[in-house]
Amino acid sequence: MNIKITHRNAKVSDSIKDKIEDWLNSSQEKYEVITSAHVILEKSDREDMAEATIHVAGKDIFAKASEDNLYAALDALSDK
Repeated sequence: MNIKITHRNAKVSDSIKDKIEDWLNSSQEKYEVITSAHVILEKSDREDMAEATIHVAGKDIFAKASEDNLYAALDALSDK
């Protein structure tokens, strides 16, 4: 699986990268074959945002979530 992580405002920390990779690996079991994923992160003064586009055997799955911090945004994103 090809994983691309983009942070619009800063460098992606190792802990955030690990959290995203763990989430995608567990999602791999649900959706069978994930060919690639692009996760975009953005921090602002009011909230943090995470969005993902996951490519699965001929389909694209998109989700977006905003929360008070980046970890909560990733948790909300994974719930979708």
